[in-house]
Amino acid sequence: MKFELFENIFKDSTSNFTKVKKEDYQNVGIFPIIDQGQAFIGGYTDDENLVVTENLPVIIFGDHTKIFKYVDFPFTIGADGVKVLTLKNKKDNALFYYYFLKSIKIVDKGYSRHFKYLKEKKLPVADYSDQLHIANILSKAESLIAQRKESIRLLDEFLKSTFWELFGNGQNFEWELIEEVASKEKYALSSGPFGSNLTSQHYTDTGVTILRGTNITSGKLDLSNIKYISEEKAIELKRSEVKPNDVVIIAVGSSGKALLIPPTLPRATMSQNFNKITPDKSKVEPIFLEYCINSNIVQSQFRKKITDTVRTFLSLTSIKEIKIPVPPLELQTQFAQIVEKTEVLKTQYQQSLQELENLYGSLSQKAFRGGVGN
Repeated sequence: MKFELFENIFKDSTSNFTKVKKEDYQNVGIFPIIDQGQAFIGGYTDDENLVVTENLPVIIFGDHTKIFKYVDFPFTIGADGVKVLTLKNKKDNALFYYYFLKSIKIVDKGYSRHFKYLKEKKLPVADYSDQLHIANILSKAESLIAQRKESIRLLDEFLKSTFWELFGNGQNFEWELIEEVASKEKYALSSGPFGSNLTSQHYTDTGVTILRGTNITSGKLDLSNIKYISEEKAIELKRSEVKPNDVVIIAVGSSGKALLIPPTLPRATMSQNFNKITPDKSKVEPIFLEYCINSNIVQSQFRKKITDTVRTFLSLTSIKEIKIPVPPLELQTQFAQIVEKTEVLKTQYQQSLQELENLYGSLSQKAFRGGVGN
């Protein structure tokens, strides 16, 4: 595959647009505003004089964010740092070049501008029929990925709605302090070690897993970056040990979010980022406790307890003062069974998603084989 200079393929058409200031964005409107943010559409406007309808489709490049967007409908641009790229040759396929641009790596200069680095790249030259074929294949793969992500999102929404249908806001049940639904065993309610009790200097190459804030991604356990402490240090920090079916609550940063420790987690000790509840299973199902804490029933109480200094913090003392509804155990068990079955399906979807993303990467690499320019 031959490659050409960026300037021979694209021209910068940004000057044809009138930028909309962030404060002038509307939540609803007739015409979409495309900016460099993560969301595909940043906002809306009703001013048709701002909208460009010619020379579509185009590719949007976020000068600061390095985000690419393919736009084939009338729109205008917003905020700062948006570059509108149009093809010089009308016989070229914009979708083909959109997928190519997404596949390249651009040096990361933080929030500095990156367009000058993009212009240094060389772009592939191919017959239109080949461009169209590649664009169609990658578009179908991307569509399947989006569908799978949506399926996973809908399963999460299903569980939230099921929780609400079964338990509502808890008005039909008795309420108890979190402290009263914790196990009576030692350290059933505890916090992670503070200060010099656990620092990076205590990390070892092997040993007992240390659960850190970085191990929670989008509310899920992420063990891709694990650190360890020695057996001796773990014994010293016995009160901070976490086991399967414990519910940990983030204490620092995204304070108040709960996570149920799965049986797959190896022996672990939590860092100062967490508090822990070992539930009394004769009163509460662990999965019910996790969902209850993450619901507005408890989160609204947490918001009154969280201290907002340099960074938000939720203390174990504050958690003990929180009350939760305690439905009949049979109803909690019913919910737990629904969650278990749904999580099995979600795991299958996530595996499928990973396979689709790997396939997309392989197809993209194969399509543009021959190098990605400078």
